[in-house]
Amino acid sequence: MKRLIMGLLLASTAATLHAADDASGKIKTLRDNLSNSFPTLKTEDISTTPVKGIYQVNRGVSFGYVTEDAKYFFDGDLIDLKNAVSLTEGSRKSLRLEVLDKIGEDKMITFAAKNQKHEMTVFTDIDCGYCRKLHREMAEYNDAGITVHYVFYPRSGPNTPSFKKAEEVWCSKDQNKAMTEAKDGRDVSAKACSTPVMEHFRAGQEIGVRGTPALVLDDGTMQPGYVPAKRLAQLFAQQN
Repeated sequence: MKRLIMGLLLASTAATLHAADDASGKIKTLRDNLSNSFPTLKTEDISTTPVKGIYQVNRGVSFGYVTEDAKYFFDGDLIDLKNAVSLTEGSRKSLRLEVLDKIGEDKMITFAAKNQKHEMTVFTDIDCGYCRKLHREMAEYNDAGITVHYVFYPRSGPNTPSFKKAEEVWCSKDQNKAMTEAKDGRDVSAKACSTPVMEHFRAGQEIGVRGTPALVLDDGTMQPGYVPAKRLAQLFAQQN
């Protein structure tokens, strides 16, 4: 009996490996066939989907789908109608978390909740009105058990006053205090230093940030715009 079970396990493993090799081979072929239309596309940017003959293509800020013969490509979400779930959004969530993980919390400015229940990363602009409103209500977020990790997304881009303000906040000895002062409209000056502001900005572009504040919840969901603490707590509760 043990030999039979072991034989079945080995057969199952072999079948799984064969299926994986087959999928990998098809993806490489598909990548070659797409080279003219998408010259910068990498093999790892293509993945299988639950739909036979349809593959997902990660184009950085957006996802699309292509047929196995590389003849047809379409944008939009792939929806699981039975469960009313966007499979594409699941991929977006994973991408957001991956991008933020590469930055690391040591390159963020954190306002921690004493009794943390959830975390969110906020793409912020010093000169954004609703970013300032969110920051003024930081105590409410923290009291709700929400820790806030700030990354900078100066909407005006590099080499602008907003970008410079972000760098000065980062280079301040007390970054949290400097963040509050800057969002109060006060001048913050600091000795120039190496900053992750450009890394933050590019990360925002990579995950499709279009405006600020942009909130990325701990499951990868992105909420554009200001969300009050009470409403945000409800959104976190819906994750469970």
